[in-house]
Amino acid sequence: MSSTNADESVMGTIEKIRDNQYIWRTPLPRTGSYKSAVVIVDNYGIRSQWKLIVRKEIDGHYSYLFSIKMISSNSRNAQFSFAVMSKGSSNAKNGPMSVLDNPNMSLSLLTKSDKIELDITVNAKAPKIADDFAKILSSEEYSDVTLVAQGGVTFKAHKMVLCTRSEIFAAMFRNDLEESRKNRIEIDDMDANVMKEMLTNIYTDSEIPKEMAAKLFCVAHKYALFNLQQMCEKMLIDAIGVDSVADILLLAEKHSSESLKTAAVEFIIENIKEVNGTEGWRKLRETYLELYVEILEKTLEQRL
Repeated sequence: MSSTNADESVMGTIEKIRDNQYIWRTPLPRTGSYKSAVVIVDNYGIRSQWKLIVRKEIDGHYSYLFSIKMISSNSRNAQFSFAVMSKGSSNAKNGPMSVLDNPNMSLSLLTKSDKIELDITVNAKAPKIADDFAKILSSEEYSDVTLVAQGGVTFKAHKMVLCTRSEIFAAMFRNDLEESRKNRIEIDDMDANVMKEMLTNIYTDSEIPKEMAAKLFCVAHKYALFNLQQMCEKMLIDAIGVDSVADILLLAEKHSSESLKTAAVEFIIENIKEVNGTEGWRKLRETYLELYVEILEKTLEQRL
């Protein structure tokens, strides 16, 4: 691979340093402005073309302004990042660049030499299938079912995706139920924000907001979304503390989560004095006496 020169251009070389990483090198003379096209082809099949513009300014010492602009790419999902370095200069800068959001990046280097050697490292990451499914969800194209949350807020979705991820949704459409006939699922006990996060996770397996872990845990159990349930369980276990453990234990008991229940019980046994004075523990005693007694018995067994 090589760089293609235009008017007032300077030739450079492109060296492949690993499967998806290349370095563009050029010596820069003392004067003038230069333009050069940089063509990158990597092993993912992402072909992109970039224009490098170099402008030299003199202000006590040599200052070069490098502007890198994407001309074309055959993949709108690819993510690129750049690192610019010059030998003998500690002023090198680097940073990520998104092809979609920020197709220009400018970097300034200072040197007292007559020439500098500029290294531009281009990293290309292949598009992820999760990104494609996120676009499918957001575009609503070819959607064939509507989910309705509290307040009548609607979300378009695709039966095949819902059925593949959830046996509960699959049963709704497999049988001659109202949801199947109307292509509409009304979930009155789910607010819109929770539904949005549920659908996003169904399509992409993406991380969820920590503050929504409890609500999404209930949703995941109800609709047999096992990956989402495991994600929520881990977040809730990490969130166990003196003030939260009783509420988390109740969640575990209601939704038959042994791993979450075990973690909560172990914490209570180790911190029974602190937990005993919390509002959550009082609530547990008043509403789930059988569970309350079970925890006390286990605590006594551990202390004997």
